[in-house]
Amino acid sequence: MTAAVWLSVLQPAMQTVQRLDTVLPRLRADAARLDAVIQEARRIGAASPQRTLPPAQVPEALRETLGQAGLGNATTLTVMAADRWRVSLNRAPVQQVLAWLQDLPAVLLLQATGASLHRPVDEEGRMLSGVLSGTITVAPLAGDRP
Repeated sequence: MTAAVWLSVLQPAMQTVQRLDTVLPRLRADAARLDAVIQEARRIGAASPQRTLPPAQVPEALRETLGQAGLGNATTLTVMAADRWRVSLNRAPVQQVLAWLQDLPAVLLLQATGASLHRPVDEEGRMLSGVLSGTITVAPLAGDRP
């Protein structure tokens, strides 16, 4: 009975503790390095103030960032209003869309204000993996509106 308890409960728990004793210090060091990088990025960001682009220049800047993200061929840009733009996606790679959305506030001081996205289907009606179709509405960050 005690052998069964040892093999099924205590031994795995002790092995986990031993493994964590070796892994946790490395993870803490990685976290400290990451924190230092984040602090440095914040310092650099504060040292180089950004300016809001005039609305007339935003469409071209958006097209440029979409191209840099590898989304140029999978997107269409529509001006909805002087300070609002719609990006239409057609089978755009998910990872590239997410990376572009994540960088948008820092690069152009814009944010996504709405999205209607779905997974497209192939000719046989099966959902395609790794791609998105739909629209994303983009506008200036809340604090940067004229």
